[in-house]
Amino acid sequence: SVVVEGDEIAPWQLPIFDELLSSSDYVLASVIKRPAQSRRIQASPIVRAVDTVERSVGNWFCRRVFARTRRMRDRSLPLIDKLPREVVVVAAADGTNASSGESGPVDLLLDLTARPRIDTADLPDHARLWWLAIGHTPDGFQSGPLANGFDEVCTGSHAIEATLWQRTASVQRPELLNRGVFRTFLWSWSENARQLRYKAAYLVVDGLRALRHANRQPRPAPPAPPSGAARAGGVAAVAALAKCWWRIASETFERIVREERWCLYIADGTPLDCDFATAKRISPPQSSYWADPFPIERNGKTVVFFEEYPYSTRTGLIACAELTDDGGQVKAVGHRPVIEQPHHLSYPFLFEKSGELYMIPESSADRTIGLWRCEEFPHRWVKIHDVMEGINATDTTLFEHEDRWWLFTNIDRADIHDHCSELHAFSSPDPLSRDWTPHPLNPIVRDARSARMAGPVYRAEDGRLIRPAQVNTRYYGYAITLFEIVDLSPATYEEISRRHIEPNWRRGISRNHHIASVADRVIIDACHQRFKLERYMARILRWH
Repeated sequence: SVVVEGDEIAPWQLPIFDELLSSSDYVLASVIKRPAQSRRIQASPIVRAVDTVERSVGNWFCRRVFARTRRMRDRSLPLIDKLPREVVVVAAADGTNASSGESGPVDLLLDLTARPRIDTADLPDHARLWWLAIGHTPDGFQSGPLANGFDEVCTGSHAIEATLWQRTASVQRPELLNRGVFRTFLWSWSENARQLRYKAAYLVVDGLRALRHANRQPRPAPPAPPSGAARAGGVAAVAALAKCWWRIASETFERIVREERWCLYIADGTPLDCDFATAKRISPPQSSYWADPFPIERNGKTVVFFEEYPYSTRTGLIACAELTDDGGQVKAVGHRPVIEQPHHLSYPFLFEKSGELYMIPESSADRTIGLWRCEEFPHRWVKIHDVMEGINATDTTLFEHEDRWWLFTNIDRADIHDHCSELHAFSSPDPLSRDWTPHPLNPIVRDARSARMAGPVYRAEDGRLIRPAQVNTRYYGYAITLFEIVDLSPATYEEISRRHIEPNWRRGISRNHHIASVADRVIIDACHQRFKLERYMARILRWH
């Protein structure tokens, strides 16, 4: 049985209802309607006005600066249009016990309202109550002005967490079932709350799937640091709005006058012990940046494949260059594009099978994971097939472990331009296969601080598997953490942190987000910020 507010299903709740209605393993007995909570309750006119203005400005900012629009999907759906006729819809007065009466006996009561108010005393002993909450306490989802996401935006906290809780008739103390830690959208508290709800819905979906397959619940992510509580009231709301507008103005100005300048650096050592202060810079042309390096040795030469991002087209492509040592300096010679598509490409992951070289570039724009084979090294590549289709995934990485091939990829199931929160694992005996078995604990990582892949899995000399991960809370691709995979099987997954790489090893670097190794050397990418005028001036000087 599911408890909702009002006569509509909120857009973020649709994945939950889709899961319940798509499988014969569930029987949705009833939907219990509570009176919709008014946005105007417990809010002064000043707070309501500030919240209205912030929503309008936040929506404009997402549309103009981040090119994100709220689509038809963001509209609520009437219950009558979604539910089959056999599902009983029960109207419950505010404050009544929704766990008894017309809804009948249930195994699971799922409360999706803002403030769960259900008494579990009347639940059968075998039944359980689930609800979602924000932060470290099981207080539910708030609604209305200055609701979920406001404290984190106001205090500048880079991480925000959503949690799934359980309570039973015999155990009244709330039990934490799962937790996800996500990046705070610091420019708008209304957009922050919207994104958080879409992501939190999959805590419920994954919990239901674990019940359906009799699997253990996924391991909760480590808690996010407490954000602190922002002061409530009209003055605090106005101050928070001013802070958001300042961030919006700063971000807009930065995007107008400055641009990212990703470069490659190479140093001796391994990812676990390399001293990046000694790294040598490999600079791209003024007209583009280079990122996501994947080096490989062939015929006594070191060739690196990478994402090239031309500023003129603003669409990434896959390029390569040979690395040579010239008087103590490392140079990239023979730079040339190798794969271009109408959509953006990046992260050219390489692997070998039966003497053949293959590549899986990131191509989430066409919602596929495509497999390419090298016909003539290093410039000629032919696409074989799509490993997966209809999937919004990035940074796909393959490796072999215990006679199985593993595919790690970052999936945006909520389809809200967030590939940094969930890491999914699949396995197959053949890396060229189209048939991959999902890991029962998917997503094996649900944490913006460690989910996104930051390069190929590295096998240390002692046999340990090291997974590089991006830290995506402060900024996208801010830092790298190296995790040792200590337990990986078709039923289990566990990793522990071994090294953290902050972007402080070279002056002027603001981020580093990808690391790879070849022989006894390590290649890492790093971002510098520069004024766009510098690129134009360099072009003028070249002409003269």
